[in-house]
Amino acid sequence: MAHATTRANDPSFVGTYTFHVSGSTTVVIDVQVNADGSATAQATSGTWSNRRRNFTLTFTFATITEVFTAKQTTKGLASKAHPGSLVINGTPAGTWYALKTG
Repeated sequence: MAHATTRANDPSFVGTYTFHVSGSTTVVIDVQVNADGSATAQATSGTWSNRRRNFTLTFTFATITEVFTAKQTTKGLASKAHPGSLVINGTPAGTWYALKTG
């Protein structure tokens, strides 16, 4: 019987990003994406994963779940011209892109 293997996250995603989030207001935050699949932003931690160039980042705190999805680009995640989507508690809440800074 063959065993399924879990594919590790692509290490090219690991690093520090400056996120530009647009919704009811525009927010700029720094996010650290770690090799172990964890992520941190300010005092919040979350998880991330990728399938090929598709990136998903999830932050959960209290009763709020934020899910960021985008495509990886040569300079970061999504772009100002082609932003990713932000969904909060299952409802579309804005768009975003991130530049890799480290």
